[in-house]
Amino acid sequence: MLMTIGLLQFKVQPLALAEFSRTFGADYASKPVVGAAPVLEYVGPAATTFSLSAKLYPHNFGDGASIAILQQIVASGNPQYMIRGDGALFGWVVIDNVTEGHSQLAENGVGHIVDVDLSLIKSGPPDGGLYYSVMSQLFG
Repeated sequence: MLMTIGLLQFKVQPLALAEFSRTFGADYASKPVVGAAPVLEYVGPAATTFSLSAKLYPHNFGDGASIAILQQIVASGNPQYMIRGDGALFGWVVIDNVTEGHSQLAENGVGHIVDVDLSLIKSGPPDGGLYYSVMSQLFG
């Protein structure tokens, strides 16, 4: 396993994770000063975002069930727990955006290669009972 986001697993096949990046930083309040550069006051960490790019080969390694799982996760709106294959815990994330692109189209209109790009935002855990529901799906 290369990475897991909730029930969605990225493996070498059928859904191969090709690229991963993380952006993090700090937030500052700007206080204007006459005749000088503004004074910046640290107010806390900025939102951490993740970008993932994956490739799916539905004609060779399955029917695209990974896309259906991804659609269900997005439609739920629930935070999902993200774990990298080496055991690194990235915590709770929400899927902000998904881009799906098909290339080398087959006669049924489905691409031989499906590129999937995900944008995720680090979030807090789900509320109360939903927390246990999500965790039981992961470790059930």
